[in-house]
Formats: sequence, structure tokens, C-alpha cells
Amino acid sequence: MTKNGFFLPNGWQFLIPLWGITLVILIFSDEVILNLFLLAISFIAGYIFYIPERTPFETSSSAVIAPADGVVSKVKQIDGKTVITIEKSLFGSSAVRAPVNGSVMTKNIKRGIFLDKLDPKAKDLNEQATISYQWGDDIVNISLQCGFYSWGLASFSQKERVTVGEFQLQMSDGVIEIELPENVKTEVSFGDKVLGGYSVIAYGRDDIA
Repeated sequence: MTKNGFFLPNGWQFLIPLWGITLVILIFSDEVILNLFLLAISFIAGYIFYIPERTPFETSSSAVIAPADGVVSKVKQIDGKTVITIEKSLFGSSAVRAPVNGSVMTKNIKRGIFLDKLDPKAKDLNEQATISYQWGDDIVNISLQCGFYSWGLASFSQKERVTVGEFQLQMSDGVIEIELPENVKTEVSFGDKVLGGYSVIAYGRDDIA
């Protein structure tokens, strides 16, 4: 499932000073609480900027893979389309990945604030983004809404052609909605835990028996 990962390039501007300061203080300080605090912050920062490589459980071109780590909070039908909502896990990887093999058609970001992801005002005020993918003859849309513990939407990939599970951007906390075309077969339900870049959440028409 996982291979060696990588640290996001933009993360080094935070990690190197933080780790350097932590190392110096650990060498010269006898304050146990301060040392433990800095070690914890250094670990959390490294975890946020580390992107593990993952191989999807199913590599079929008709498979739709979870774009992020989290828990399925809704599966609903809107105008014949299936919409799957995933509440991003704060303690999972911050990577948001391509859910399908295809081409990026549009990519938009709206800067905003960081209310709790369940706050009714968050949908309008929080930082958010949308990405549309051409998936064969169909369109797959994902919408991202940051939560209170998010560091914002960062490190957008500039590639137009993507493979399923490929890194797209970074979001540490929030909600993701995946809008799928008609006649897909969903593989998840409310409460299911998913791993971004690994778990299958649906199959396209070619894989429906």
C-alpha cells in the first residue's frame, strides 16, 4: 500500500528553522516541559508536510479512489449524480489526491477564514477549492472546504494529466465532496474510514455487473 514518501518543497522553509531551533534548545536547555513541547511541535510539523506514497487498492481505470484520509459522513443522490462527503481526518495525511485517472479541466481556489468545518457559516466563509476532472466521457468534481485546524490550501499541483492517487494539493483539516456521474456503483457508506490514494469508493459503468 505505501512506499517511501516525500516532504513538500514549501514545507522546508518552516521545517528547517523549526528543527534547527529545537535542536539548539535541546542541547542547551534543561527544561523538560519546553523540550517535550518543541519535540511535539517538530513532529507534528513534519507529519503535516510529509506526503506518503500510496498504491491504490484497485488500479482499474473505472475505479474511483478516496482523495483523502477521513470518514464518510454522507452518500447521497443529487439530480441522478452520486455525492460522497468525506470528513478529513486531522491525524491522517494532509495530502489530497486525484480520485481518478484523467485530465484536470478546471481548478479554482477561494481564499477565506477557518471556522470549524461543521459550522453552518463555514460553507460560505472558509477557504475552499474545486477541481474538475475529465474521466473518460464523464466529469468528476471534488470540492474542498478547510476546517479550523487547516493551514490553508497549499502546494497545488500544476499537472494537467493525472493518474489516480497522484498528489494534488495539501489540506490538513476540512471536508471533501466528490460528485460522481450517473450510474456509478458506490463501495462506501456512512461511517466508513477511507485512506486517500488507496481506498476504493466507487466504480464506473465498466465495472458494474
